[in-house]
Amino acid sequence: MWRGELWFSTAMLMALGFLFTFLIGASPASTWPVPRWTSSTHDTYFVVAHFHSIVMALVLAGMGGLYYWGPKFTGYLLNEKFGKIQFWFLFIGTQGLHLPAVHPRARRHAAPGGDLSALAAVEIAQ
Repeated sequence: MWRGELWFSTAMLMALGFLFTFLIGASPASTWPVPRWTSSTHDTYFVVAHFHSIVMALVLAGMGGLYYWGPKFTGYLLNEKFGKIQFWFLFIGTQGLHLPAVHPRARRHAAPGGDLSALAAVEIAQ
């Protein structure tokens, strides 16, 4: 440990990505017991985004385990360059897709703006 070096191999990047993504996905769970917050975020993309952040964190952890233990099981070393490219695509794609959904927005609308007359016109035309 003395004068040790930290190597950012693919497995290490995946582990750090797991920690960050899991922290982002799991941190709002502490606010869900509050009734007012729960009622305002129920059935919104906020809940969906945080669930999928946790799922993608588990994917990052699984890929990190594959890059770390895979060569020990199979005897074949995986390509570090492609592994790092894969990590950055997974990490930036996950954060880019799920972080904008932090703002609670309703998942289902009857019609844009909540106007039901557009739906009635469609049903009458059929």
